[in-house]
Amino acid sequence: MKQLFNFIMLVFVNFISFAQWDEASYPGVPLSIGVDSNIWSSGLQAHYTDNNITRKLLQGKRIMGDSLIWGEINRIGTHLVFIRYKKNEYLINAGNLSPTGDIRLPSDWLVTPDEKKWVISYYLDVLHSQDRDAFLIYEQPWINRQTEMIRNAINMGESGLIGEEWHNQFYYAVNPESLIFLNAVIIMGGFDRSAFFIVDIIPMSDGYKITVSGDRSFALPFFNHSIHGIRLPFPLWEERKFFDMIFIPDGDFMDVYLDSFDNHFATFAKVDNIVFEELERLVRTNKVDLSHIIWPHRADGSMEHSPPARKYTEEITIITDNIENQENILETADKNAFIPIWLLIVICSFIIGTLLVLLCVFFKKFNVTCWR
Repeated sequence: MKQLFNFIMLVFVNFISFAQWDEASYPGVPLSIGVDSNIWSSGLQAHYTDNNITRKLLQGKRIMGDSLIWGEINRIGTHLVFIRYKKNEYLINAGNLSPTGDIRLPSDWLVTPDEKKWVISYYLDVLHSQDRDAFLIYEQPWINRQTEMIRNAINMGESGLIGEEWHNQFYYAVNPESLIFLNAVIIMGGFDRSAFFIVDIIPMSDGYKITVSGDRSFALPFFNHSIHGIRLPFPLWEERKFFDMIFIPDGDFMDVYLDSFDNHFATFAKVDNIVFEELERLVRTNKVDLSHIIWPHRADGSMEHSPPARKYTEEITIITDNIENQENILETADKNAFIPIWLLIVICSFIIGTLLVLLCVFFKKFNVTCWR
């Protein structure tokens, strides 16, 4: 349901964009076909299969990238790209595109279904706080917009909505995966993500400088102005159609800089599915279990998000209570073992008297005088 919802919304947005923009307004970004690929006419069909392709494009063909959407090929959800080829519009599997240059991103950066995924680092801050409202620090504009949309839908009689709060519809509107690398596309953001086509890749000693340009949806004035503050602070498309981002991996983290190392832009962390499950649980219920989470590490072994202090405090309290209980037991045992002096005197006198009586009986029996 979530995938279909996202697909319908994204196709609708891109359909409007094609209707309102010509090539002069958004010329597209030059890309190459990375492998021999099926392509489909850019209609509004919900599913694309190997049986309803429009044509094939061979590896190396040059095309213009236009917009990224989420759709299905052979009933499997995947990223698709609207492309223009010889003045016609088509859809292609986003993973089949490549930049026009010779340099490629490392294969272990590219998205695979079973590997760990990237989340923007403040998701871990919120998870660590164990408080859903901590999202307000980072995503207040998005939450305000989402809340307004939900209330408008309820006022219009929309059915199937659960309450007016943003978190009730969160997982129908947000994909928590925050950073995705494809061969020719980078998707990144927080609650609201943006897509960029890769124009150039320059290797660095410890990472890559990547020149990117936003797709058509990124360039739309609606997204740049009407919901300002929703996205990460990327340069506006009308001001800078191309800009550089520096990606520096560091253990389980990815530090991102805009233009130069003087401008740190964002940090992402690679996490497993348990983190995604606990994020969803926190958003839905405001409860979370952090005991089985493996927190990401930097290359030097340091952790930016260690297990919450409260957990250790509780353990220390339990240990302290156990020690106090042991001390109380020992103290009680010492008190119980204490015998007053007067009682010792009485007992000793009784024992001595008993011995004297026994001696006298013995001496009398054998006609021995006990005392003179």
